[in-house]
Amino acid sequence: MDAVGVPNQGDQNLSSLISNNAQGWNLVGNPFASSISWASVYVASGGAASGLYDFVEMYDYSIGDWSGYTSADGIEIGSGQGFWVYGLPAATSLNLIVPESSKTTASNSSIKASEKVQPYFTLKISSNANNFSHTFKVDAKENASDEFDSADLPFRASPNKATPALYSTINSAKVNLNTFNSENKTHSMPLTIKVNAIGNFAITAAGFSYMEEYECIQLEDKLKNQFINLTTQNVYEFEMFRLEDSKRFVLHFFKDKDCKQSVENEEVLVYEVENTVEVLPYNGGNLLNFNYSENTQVVVTVFNLLGQDIVKESNLTVERQSEIIQLPDTYKGLYFIKIASDKGSVVKKFVKR
Repeated sequence: MDAVGVPNQGDQNLSSLISNNAQGWNLVGNPFASSISWASVYVASGGAASGLYDFVEMYDYSIGDWSGYTSADGIEIGSGQGFWVYGLPAATSLNLIVPESSKTTASNSSIKASEKVQPYFTLKISSNANNFSHTFKVDAKENASDEFDSADLPFRASPNKATPALYSTINSAKVNLNTFNSENKTHSMPLTIKVNAIGNFAITAAGFSYMEEYECIQLEDKLKNQFINLTTQNVYEFEMFRLEDSKRFVLHFFKDKDCKQSVENEEVLVYEVENTVEVLPYNGGNLLNFNYSENTQVVVTVFNLLGQDIVKESNLTVERQSEIIQLPDTYKGLYFIKIASDKGSVVKKFVKR
């Protein structure tokens, strides 16, 4: 890039450009023609007294998402680089000062910063189809609450529509850094996952040293009724569709390294699904055989590769009985049947020729 005009000199006060309204995020830019040090900017702004969280995010084209950094990372913000700062909700005033002394002599020509190790436990969701990924962060502190507070950071979606998303929700707020109270012996965190196309994805866990108190960390896949012990298997690969249930994952933390509670739950759920629902091809559609011990509410959905319903969703009360799903005569190709209840869910794949 070529820059023209008179370069800025002297301390630059950007405080009037930021606020902690809405979700507290503010997009600003490096006002200098040289790179600047975020650590120097944060100190000059007043540090913790600035009303800002010690955290900036910059778009990284190589992953198609935002990368986040603190002053401890020693990162530089390139000339012309836009970056996000977060105003704490409880702050009465916000200060953002970019001093002349924050200029660096490094030659940073890339409009992004190099990726650093995040000082949190992280879950990275990535697609096998491209290099785009998103990283969700978790922390546990003594003085943190389980509610949304200044230790949490809101989620912002990537401008790249092909980038998958993974976040939690606290009090209806989408959260990308979820900090809970470390006094909890166990903690469960429902996750939301969103993708924009059918495909194979992976969730990779890292940063276990930042959650040493929790000797067992599990990822629950409610759709598959599986519990993955991330402390022994840090990568979970799965298939997902664009309009599939976005609430299928839950993250569990246990100070008991044996994960006894979740293992017992897993065995019960797997048994329930495998022994109560049978799905078979049948005369242009499917036959559903139910074998529940009592009346159970189930939801049956039939959808194609794009997640679009092929037949109208059915809400049934079943026990020991059979139901027929009839597909439209004109439909041909791959389709999926999902049966969901409070006892678990199952998805089956079929082809109509």
